[in-house]
Parts: sequence; structure tokens; C-alpha cells
Amino acid sequence: MTQNMTLNSISEIVNLGSDNPAEVALVIDVSGSMKGDKILTTKAAASKFIKLMRVNKDSLGICSFNTLGKVEWGADQKVNLLANGGVQASAIGAVHGLAAGGGTDMHAGLDRASKMFTGFDASNKAVILLSDGQDSSTEAEKKLSQELNAAGKEVYTIAIGKDADHELLKSLAGDDDRYNAVPDAFTMNEVFD
Repeated sequence: MTQNMTLNSISEIVNLGSDNPAEVALVIDVSGSMKGDKILTTKAAASKFIKLMRVNKDSLGICSFNTLGKVEWGADQKVNLLANGGVQASAIGAVHGLAAGGGTDMHAGLDRASKMFTGFDASNKAVILLSDGQDSSTEAEKKLSQELNAAGKEVYTIAIGKDADHELLKSLAGDDDRYNAVPDAFTMNEVFD
């Protein structure tokens, strides 16, 4: 399987070399199928991405989903400016506190993320979904991801684990250039190296 982009290239979503701010909503799968190495790989990937975001420029929100969707980080359930290193560290701390268990409702996580964006103008708005894609119902999340993409809130997906549902996650991204596969921690480290 060929990786279409690296996690570093995902940081290009926020145009790290430009003056434009970005708003990013991370959506993290914490369902039972993510237990073990998958949740550890997911936490590492999310943490590394947050470290790539620009302090005092970019805004971030973090949602999780299993049976329900939940805002894990973001005051007033909105994306928040990463105003300083301490704020950035608290976002990373929220990621490290996640635990896997329960059923899977990917739509609930995407729905929470869709409501996190603020009204201020940010030229780059993105939803980054980290999941194994193992979901029993897929039509609702496909429709929502199409709506997000059409509204300029591009959906990027990262397939976690060797048993990930790659076809579903590619369809949610809507574009192969916004899809990536990370089958294991070794591959994720290779991506960053």
C-alpha cells in the first residue's frame, strides 16, 4: 500500500510557511477496536501534529468518538488559539488522556468537529480524522464529510492499523491526496523521520 501523504505534509494544511492562520479539528477514534497499539499510535500521531502547529497563529479543537462524540479540548467547545506553549501542551495532554473502549459512531465525532469552527476568517479549515474506520454505519458520515468538504472544511483521514477500512476512509476524505495510512508505530516514525 502506498502512502499518499505524510503527517508532515498534513501540516501543510495549515500552511506553516505562510501568514495565514488555520483552524483544525482533530477527530480521534477511541472505540474498542482502537485498543492497544492503535490508540498508542493515534496518540503519538496527534501529538506530533499538534507540535507542528504554530503557536499564536493556529487554532485547534479535539473531539473523540466511540458510542458518542465528545469534545476533549477546546473552550466553549470551539477551536482555540494555541496562544502559547502551555496551551499547546494542554492540548497534547488531552490527547494523552484518551482511552479506547465502547462502540463506534464516527458520525458523532465528525458532527462534533463540524460545530467547533469559529466565525472568524481563517483561510485554512480542516478536519483530521484518525481512525481504523471500523464502523457499522457509514452513510451518515459519508454525507457529513461531503458537506464539510463542500463548505471548505476539508476532511483528511489517517487510517490507523493494518486492519483499517481504507476504502471508507478514502471515501470520507473525498480525495486520495487527503488520505494516509499508518499501519503501525514504526511506519508513523518513518513518516516523521
